[in-house]
Amino acid sequence: MTALQYRFSFILFVIVIGVGYLVIRQPEDNSSQEGLSANRNVETNRDPTEISMSKGTRLTQTAIQGINEQSRQQLEDGDLIATLDVQFRDARAMLNDRDRQTALKVVARKLAKSDPGMAKSLFNEFLPVTRRKQSDAVTFIRDFMDEYASTHPEDALAWTESLPDSVVFDAYHSIARAWAQSDPLSATDWILGIPESQTQFDLVREIGELIKNSQSNSLINNWAAKVAQSPQGYHQSDLLARVWSTANPQATFEWASSIPASDSKQLAFASMVSNLREQDHRIAAEWANKFPDELGIREQAIQSTLYFWNKLDPDAARNWADSQGIGMQQDPNLPGVSAPALSINPLDGE
Repeated sequence: MTALQYRFSFILFVIVIGVGYLVIRQPEDNSSQEGLSANRNVETNRDPTEISMSKGTRLTQTAIQGINEQSRQQLEDGDLIATLDVQFRDARAMLNDRDRQTALKVVARKLAKSDPGMAKSLFNEFLPVTRRKQSDAVTFIRDFMDEYASTHPEDALAWTESLPDSVVFDAYHSIARAWAQSDPLSATDWILGIPESQTQFDLVREIGELIKNSQSNSLINNWAAKVAQSPQGYHQSDLLARVWSTANPQATFEWASSIPASDSKQLAFASMVSNLREQDHRIAAEWANKFPDELGIREQAIQSTLYFWNKLDPDAARNWADSQGIGMQQDPNLPGVSAPALSINPLDGE
């Protein structure tokens, strides 16, 4: 066999081997490609909630954005409940604290609208509320109550009886805020009826700030009258005087005058004149001049008013003081010139 024939035979051999290898490999490659394609199809066709649960690290778009109204109408009640149940567990599986709590807020508010009973059942999964689960439990109950108490405040209150102490405080705050938006006087009646505590103290203060900004003199008068007749009127005389004097300085003056000589009485008058100063220095000065002389209340109120008035309109302040035969003191550290102290918290003692 010549050299040319050997060379031709070798090339033919290589070609045959190559073609045979490709023929053998093709089914395997096709099988591999089909497998990858099948996997992609499976992943695409899987429910997004299942995909998220398998990863366990992020909430699905469905859980974050919720079910829109059109989809909600298309779902049967059982399907909606099942979806919320999955979203709740999906949220709890998330590793990132911020994302997890954001997801819990979404689910809690959905449950408040669709199935409050289910919310109670799911909340039991936080029990016992350990330090590790505390923030999640508080987030869930707070947002649930924010939504639920806005339409069913009394039912929300009934639920709090079974809540652990570690979350009751947050539940109360959410209920108070939500209830006060629709019926602040009823919310106040409830707050004044709970045992005297730090919680009650804080809730009265929170509602009081909402009432002051309501710009309804009738509402302010009714709220103030309720609080004035309760122990919280004494303990939070500064709050009550500040709120009440916005609508009715005369009623505020009469109530403050009836308080026995005490820090509470001083706080009431100091807060009243401070609030009136924000409206009109001359009106504040006229009222301060009527305050009782006991405990230096009148002198402190007048001097504090003149001090701030003098900074804005020295001539007007001086003319008023001269007309009353009152000397102006320039020391800003005088008692009554600085802002009044905080309320008398009954838990701190007096």
